[in-house]
Amino acid sequence: MKLEKFKQKDPKKIGITTFTVVCILLIAGVFFYTSFASFETHDEFNIIEGTVGDNGDLYFSFYVDDEISKTMPQKGEGYVLDKEKTNCTKGASIEFNETDWSVKVLNMTETRTKCTLYFRRPTFSDIIQACNDTAANCLKDNANLNTVELAYDETTDNNLRYIGANPNNYVLLNNELWRIIGVFNNIDDGTENKETRLKIIRDESLGEYSWDYDAIGNYDNDWSTSTLMNLLNSGAYYNRTTGSYYNGSTTATNVDFSSNGLTEEAKNMIGDAIWNLGGTTKYTSSSMD
Repeated sequence: MKLEKFKQKDPKKIGITTFTVVCILLIAGVFFYTSFASFETHDEFNIIEGTVGDNGDLYFSFYVDDEISKTMPQKGEGYVLDKEKTNCTKGASIEFNETDWSVKVLNMTETRTKCTLYFRRPTFSDIIQACNDTAANCLKDNANLNTVELAYDETTDNNLRYIGANPNNYVLLNNELWRIIGVFNNIDDGTENKETRLKIIRDESLGEYSWDYDAIGNYDNDWSTSTLMNLLNSGAYYNRTTGSYYNGSTTATNVDFSSNGLTEEAKNMIGDAIWNLGGTTKYTSSSMD
């Protein structure tokens, strides 16, 4: 067996070696971190197709006129956010500020949350809601945006009407769909105060109700005293409640408008107005042909 003299390792060399190894590890860490961040940000997810990488917090995708888009439309390009279609995954929601055209995500509690934003051209309902004037004036001021479905009549009042077989004249009132007939000028509110009014009609019928009837079978054609006028303007429908009504019979039947009568908000949007119904001096079947 050969014996050799033990030699103690140089502490200076050990320190240099350790320092060199640490530097190499730090440089390698920075390199891999930078490479991973770049890879994650640019290569691993596609917001249009909806795929995401292994890490990340929030991703957006955009649809414009129901077509996939790589970018969100800019403010002033004539689009509005379709709030009914816009959605986020994992319980998050969108708050959109149209003034500065910014998006805020609310209730985001998990990573890899994706929000899909839908943009469309505004309808007249959007325009009216965003306008700071009366609905009638807003419609008149923006009539040039929809000249295909709007036209001024030849009366002295130059009223604006919707035209066509099925115009897009829907608005939401009383949590129901109504349709705009047109904008009518010089309408008297009953006190000789004349102004422009918006005339609308409920999209679906409330049902069949007699114009005028009572317990002894009397009826006439005077709207101001008719039972239907009372039902709609001061009765069960107006007060969103239940009641009784004579409908072609001397026996009253129950009516229930507790779920589809006028809300207080809807009442505040209704004004008094005199509408000339026209008609005939004497009713016969031939006079109505």
